[in-house]
Amino acid sequence: MRCLIGLTTVDYGSVRAFDVDPREKPLEVRRRTAYLPDDPLLYEHLTIVEFLEYVSVLWNVPPGAARAKANELIAWLELTPHQSKLTRDLSRGMKQKLALAGALLHTPDLIVLDEPLTGVDLVSARHIKDCLKSLQKRGVTIVLATHMMDLAEEMADRIGIIHAGKIITEGTPQEIAGSGVGPRSLESAVLAIVK
Repeated sequence: MRCLIGLTTVDYGSVRAFDVDPREKPLEVRRRTAYLPDDPLLYEHLTIVEFLEYVSVLWNVPPGAARAKANELIAWLELTPHQSKLTRDLSRGMKQKLALAGALLHTPDLIVLDEPLTGVDLVSARHIKDCLKSLQKRGVTIVLATHMMDLAEEMADRIGIIHAGKIITEGTPQEIAGSGVGPRSLESAVLAIVK
């Protein structure tokens, strides 16, 4: 995932985004990509609005467009009642939603998410999943790393199972769950494949 967005170089093989090698044109890939790590950095002395203003400057989003997009994201992610709170005072779920808002501020074509629901309450998790599904319907590509097979089953069109640093199988959730003998859950299929 870090190679895809140009944060780490490839040891061997290759990676491409938008038919571009991130090593050759890193800024071109980064302009169209959002990356949300499992523990995103939020500046604790900024409010939600201030954080999004800061992120908009980093992405070179013009001020008027940035304000409009930030207001849209705050409403969409149900952060409006909390927009004046400092990020340090937010719950884990609200922090994840704010980090997602920051990632979406420049309207990326590709979103790379690493364990986006870790430590998130049930209501926030449902809302984040619904927001991601809405983005999928708009044509945004989402690459999601997760250990939660129910999340993978609900969200993914294609799944790659990585074990010991190698992709050991890939396919649709139905193809992977249906591999082997008899019907199985995706989780039991993955456990059988890994063993």
